[in-house]
Amino acid sequence: MSYGQNQPQGLQATKTLNSATYNGATSPYLIPSGYAQYIYQGDLVVFDYTTGYITALIPDPAASTLSTYARIGVFAGCSYQTTTATNPIDPASPGRPFWPAGTVTLGAMPAIAMIIDDPMVVYNIQTNSTPGLTQANMGSTYEVTWPTLPTVAPFLIPGNQSTGQSSMALLQTNPGGASATQSLRARNLVAIPGNVSGLGYNNAEVIIQFHLYCSRPTQ
Repeated sequence: MSYGQNQPQGLQATKTLNSATYNGATSPYLIPSGYAQYIYQGDLVVFDYTTGYITALIPDPAASTLSTYARIGVFAGCSYQTTTATNPIDPASPGRPFWPAGTVTLGAMPAIAMIIDDPMVVYNIQTNSTPGLTQANMGSTYEVTWPTLPTVAPFLIPGNQSTGQSSMALLQTNPGGASATQSLRARNLVAIPGNVSGLGYNNAEVIIQFHLYCSRPTQ
């Protein structure tokens, strides 16, 4: 994770609200074969209860509108079978840190996505501007953004396709004060030397405010 540089890497789980170290726990969910949006490691995802599948937070083609579904957690990779070999060691079912948009799986079987869905997990995320968050911003709720978003269809979410890492950042220009339906709530500035109040592109500890498995108060 970078500090003070405009290099967001999505949401990175660090610990839980009871001060325990995050133990890497995830739960399996499904992505439909051919799903036409990228999902990167560290991206927030939602659960589409009309289909039973998870989707990216900004589903194609609504690039300018965040999903109204509650956030189910953070994407931590996926696996699936392919129709052609892409890996000489394990050609049929590569483990992937991200979901490549439009991937058609063998027999159209859903991909298995691993999601950090515990609402008690605390994450490290970079802010998207300078000056960065200040101590006075702690407790406010925020949405997320990316360094750039395409303006024409198919509105594919950006990320690092070499590493599969998310480029999601905290959108600090629209604090919700105490909104029940914004994605994140800032808890603290990440406690490392130099990550100070007002530093451009600083990092905050956050929890998922609008979580499917947890009803959080607005104050």
